[in-house]
Amino acid sequence: MFKLSIITPTKVVFEEDVISLTAPGDMGFFEVLSHHAPLMATLKEGEFIVIDHEKKRLSWHIKGGFFEFNQNKATLLADDVS
Repeated sequence: MFKLSIITPTKVVFEEDVISLTAPGDMGFFEVLSHHAPLMATLKEGEFIVIDHEKKRLSWHIKGGFFEFNQNKATLLADDVS
């Protein structure tokens, strides 16, 4: 598992341990699992999918943003999340 933070300009939307995530990158969707290589990416509008620590599927619609994964911690800085 790894720590995921989903942050907008106005609030922290989500901050928990997760098993995996799938994000809408500018060059296509990508998946991140625990201990992934360091990664930075720009995101386009689309569905951001998470499998949480209880193996539940969670999803949000994002309007673009930036994603970083480093040292088993992921951060999504999104323009808007719903």
